[in-house]
Amino acid sequence: MDTPQKARRFYNNSPQYEEFQKSEGWQVPKLLVALTMPYLDGSKRIADIGCGPGLVGKELDRVNWRGALIGVDIAEQRLREAAQKPSYNFCIQADAYRLPFCDQVFDVVLSSAMVGLTNSNSIREMLRILKLGGFFACATGEIKSKDWCRKRFQEAKQYLEKLSGARILCSQDLGSGYTNEYDDEHYVYYLLRKN
Repeated sequence: MDTPQKARRFYNNSPQYEEFQKSEGWQVPKLLVALTMPYLDGSKRIADIGCGPGLVGKELDRVNWRGALIGVDIAEQRLREAAQKPSYNFCIQADAYRLPFCDQVFDVVLSSAMVGLTNSNSIREMLRILKLGGFFACATGEIKSKDWCRKRFQEAKQYLEKLSGARILCSQDLGSGYTNEYDDEHYVYYLLRKN
């Protein structure tokens, strides 16, 4: 998915997306929230970038986090699904390269598995909307059989590790991200704090 248009088409035409993820034991949203939860205390405004059908919001609701949650995704169909989850205050269609927010408006920016599908420009844009002292948590993934995805995963990983203006507080290997192991997929969790 080398263009936002291709990504939009792909995710809009994946009607069983959430059901497939449930059936295969998709754990990345749950792990992202669990690992980030200790840093959410006092956070009033969170952006879920690449929110898809709202699985991160569902997890935040499950752990009783309260605040303003804004979901952003490129695919209209996935946004309609996320908007049905009670945890989302608003859902906005946008691509991660041009987020429709002012600078430094969010306490926390979360991104579950989208970072490896985009490039470092999306990371830069997510950090732009994050307040100084705010937290950026992401799970970046790769599909090993896809050259473009492996390349973007490595680029995102290197960009995060060399980033100035934010520092990595922790990183953790998440394996395939599923309870049913897939050799072709691999995810790494990163938590950064904006300086």
